[in-house]
Amino acid sequence: MDTACGGTRLWMKTNNCPPPGNPQPHEIEWDGGPTFGGFMRQMRKDVGMSLAHVSDEMEKWRVPVHGKGTISRWENGHRTPNAAYLWAYFSVLRMGMTDRMRALELLSKSNR
Repeated sequence: MDTACGGTRLWMKTNNCPPPGNPQPHEIEWDGGPTFGGFMRQMRKDVGMSLAHVSDEMEKWRVPVHGKGTISRWENGHRTPNAAYLWAYFSVLRMGMTDRMRALELLSKSNR
């Protein structure tokens, strides 16, 4: 635990401290193909979080997703999150920079 930053979760609330450890890129196979939503769903599953848990954590970031249905629509490709929602989602899942860049690359391809 990083006591200088007030514990392992303070960085998520203040962005003043780095996340504990060094997040490593995920080596995953996407369920549903290499799509933005499929990648994001797999990332969430890899860290063991439910839709409801992610929704609750995002509310703590003051990014109201109004329940798990919004996140489900992102993961199923029915909606695209804006930058604030996307950043909060990445942060809640503690995604490293490599994973964030991969997600943005997939999002860019899906919007063509």
